[in-house]
Amino acid sequence: TQIVGVDPPANTIIGQNPACALGQDVPYTIQNNNSPANTYTWTIPGGGTIDGSNIGDTVLVDWGSNPNQYPITVTEAVEATGCETMDTTIISLDTVPVVTISPTGSGTVCDGDSVQLSATGSGAAFQWQVNGNPVPGATGSNFFAQDSGFVNVLLTDASGCADTAANSVELIVNPLPDVTFTTSIPLPLCQGQSVTITAPDGPSKQWYRNGIPVPSATNQSLLVSQPGFYNYLLTDANTCT
Repeated sequence: TQIVGVDPPANTIIGQNPACALGQDVPYTIQNNNSPANTYTWTIPGGGTIDGSNIGDTVLVDWGSNPNQYPITVTEAVEATGCETMDTTIISLDTVPVVTISPTGSGTVCDGDSVQLSATGSGAAFQWQVNGNPVPGATGSNFFAQDSGFVNVLLTDASGCADTAANSVELIVNPLPDVTFTTSIPLPLCQGQSVTITAPDGPSKQWYRNGIPVPSATNQSLLVSQPGFYNYLLTDANTCT
């Protein structure tokens, strides 16, 4: 009597297909590990590189950034029979969407203000990020940035490939100047009295009485003898008021 071993069917390769031409590692694995004693050897004869070992039930592949079709093969050496089975899958490598942000570079705003950024690119969905973190609800082509940090946008196309803009935009938010008043004598005034109101100094100053600018009142201090509501507009070196 002769016992004849039957090899398992060729394994099926599981992994991203189509893949995205991002130049990043993509994992591929086998559908069934028929035996821990079997050996799995991966080869990529037509392009791409294997990152790390090509032996095992899982492999990491960097397909590069040139869209095309590339084969990947896994050969299973069956320990019980000494025979081999093989499976080859053709991976389609798709282009990634290109997205740009305008305006570019860096910008400054005052606390409470915002700057509008616009993204341009062909894709299915935008997702704005600040310091690499998604901003909830910021999924349109325009974004009003108001927090300090590096702003970027992730564009995903219909194939599921995604990429961010090559250059992020740095936004700097400057605080508003702090305005407090001191008076030369306690308030309120008596008939015939006057008081000097002093506020913080800065590059640009303007006093107001009852919401109307006081003529020539552009100094740090103001001598007041008339009743009313007085205020002070201070513009600092960052043009914040």
